[in-house]
Amino acid sequence: MANLLGRNRKGDAILCYFWGETDRPVVVLAKTTKGVRNAIAEIWTGDHDGEEIDSVMRWLGENDFSERPLFTFEFEIGGAKFEDVIGGI
Repeated sequence: MANLLGRNRKGDAILCYFWGETDRPVVVLAKTTKGVRNAIAEIWTGDHDGEEIDSVMRWLGENDFSERPLFTFEFEIGGAKFEDVIGGI
């Protein structure tokens, strides 16, 4: 089964970093596809369903973290970064 959170990951979580939509950057440590999707929807798109979030999740799932360890989207007023990390204690 394909990893829906990207290929060639070595960590157990995705660090989601969002900037520009809020007064300060927002960071979410997500360990599941649902967690990443919820972070994107709640902080970035404002919508849990739809083409935009489906596209981001598809691009993230296709990302090869050994070739591109920091997956970034930039917009006019901010952006989002996704990084493979080891998280939690």
